[in-house]
Amino acid sequence: MEKLKRICKNCGKELIYKSLVAYNNANKIDGLCKSCGAKKRAKTNRAANLSLLLEDSYESFYWIGFIMADGCFHDDRLMITLSIRDKEHLQKFANFIEYTIPLIDTQTMTSFKSKNIEISPLICSKFDLNSNKTYNPPNSIKHFPINLQYCLLAGFIDGDGNIQTQSQGRKDYMLRIKTHESWINILKEFNELIDGTTNFTEINNQGYAQLTISNTEILKEFRKKIENYNLPLMRRKWDKIDFNYQSRIPDVLILRQSILDDFKNGLSTKESAIKNHTSYENAYRIKKKYYE
Repeated sequence: MEKLKRICKNCGKELIYKSLVAYNNANKIDGLCKSCGAKKRAKTNRAANLSLLLEDSYESFYWIGFIMADGCFHDDRLMITLSIRDKEHLQKFANFIEYTIPLIDTQTMTSFKSKNIEISPLICSKFDLNSNKTYNPPNSIKHFPINLQYCLLAGFIDGDGNIQTQSQGRKDYMLRIKTHESWINILKEFNELIDGTTNFTEINNQGYAQLTISNTEILKEFRKKIENYNLPLMRRKWDKIDFNYQSRIPDVLILRQSILDDFKNGLSTKESAIKNHTSYENAYRIKKKYYE
């Protein structure tokens, strides 16, 4: 018996049938090959529109930053798990990508999962995302437009950053991002976005890459920029930065610059401390951290 053949109209693959019944049924429904058929069924039954994450919009970049911090792609599946207290925030993401089924909740956690074998690789390629992102961070975000970089950073902070008031009764604010040491270059790029004049990034004593900014005025200016993009920010974090609070940090910056200028002009630590009416220990600390 002559082989019964058809061509998949989607990919052009040759299809061979063992029986006339199977051949006729395939012709009747204009059947695809197994691979194309599976993709078509997955697309039809898909619960989320992950293609929205490929858009060059403020909100899409915000959610990409959030995914960089708190999500992962594995086997073309996007997964995000948060504390149950942040379910409302995860639901905002679900709404953004038109997720049509309920989030998965336990007593303490809420999670989201969605697989797309076509779109997920495109997202990972565009943003240089790896399944083992802890040890393999993106190489850089500098090639994206600056406004989109700000939105991505805001999402990352909401996922993995900590904004709080400082200790010892001070109302001044502090932003800290702490992650694996492999992320040090990305943290430096984040540092430049927030403040391009001072390096606040380091490998701490525990071996983690850390970005710590405790300058209230810098953080107030950064929040002003972020608020311009109408992002779905975690208010419990960003609202801690009060625009009406006046920090004493500007005086500290003036003192620091004066001491650094003294060192450049050849004054000793003791001479600079006396000149600026501060302690020897404070002048030495500034010299050690910002000058040497």
